[in-house]
Amino acid sequence: RIQWAPLKSPQRALEKLLRVYDSNAARVLDCCRQSIYFEQTEDIVRCVDLIASDEEIRVVRVKNRMAWDADSEFCCGFRNVIVNLSITSEATHRLGLDGHVCELQLTLKHFAQNMTAASHSRYLTFRNCRDAPDLARAAARGLRSLARSCSQALSLARSQEAEDVSSLFKPER
Repeated sequence: RIQWAPLKSPQRALEKLLRVYDSNAARVLDCCRQSIYFEQTEDIVRCVDLIASDEEIRVVRVKNRMAWDADSEFCCGFRNVIVNLSITSEATHRLGLDGHVCELQLTLKHFAQNMTAASHSRYLTFRNCRDAPDLARAAARGLRSLARSCSQALSLARSQEAEDVSSLFKPER
């Protein structure tokens, strides 16, 4: 079963940009995302194999949250496989989308069936609390950068002002 998802909101993309990607917009790879639900793990493996063997698909990144060594605490126990990919075909080239990266979430049905609005809300609260220190550090970096820019602009304005004032006292020729 495929579930069509909306595009990531600009607010959420900005939040993720600051929280996770140190203000590097090129690292946000999930603005366009879709989910496919599977009955068995083998079906997910078969899907990944098909994706990897398709000549028009370039796999950018794979997050295997189903691996035994995956940190289940990081995603509150939710397990899936996330494939970030781009499609390079005549159609995507013509539309200017051949470099666009999208996310495909491959999930077992029984995980998806156990996810409710309430459990997702708890996950969002957990994620936001977990990452609050990172967001605070990113905000502080942004504020320090803004302060440096303001200081430089003020210094430049003062030196320009001093130069303008001193030109008033230069003898005319």
